[in-house]
Amino acid sequence: RKSYLQPLFEVESEKITAQDIAIPPSNKNEISLLVGSLQKIREAGALGVEVPKGVMVLGQKGAGSTLMARYIA
Repeated sequence: RKSYLQPLFEVESEKITAQDIAIPPSNKNEISLLVGSLQKIREAGALGVEVPKGVMVLGQKGAGSTLMARYIA
């Protein structure tokens, strides 16, 4: 069955960087550690670091939680 729905907008495949997100200075270090550990998950596990299996990003509508989740992913 073919869908006749058309997307409302094109999804950009660009990589989201930390400059795209307004991260509070107090949280910048924690988020960069999280992203770094997720990027190097095998190396961190070999060193004995406990890497989270998932991350829950919470926020009100319009707070940028989806953008933050894309950055972490």
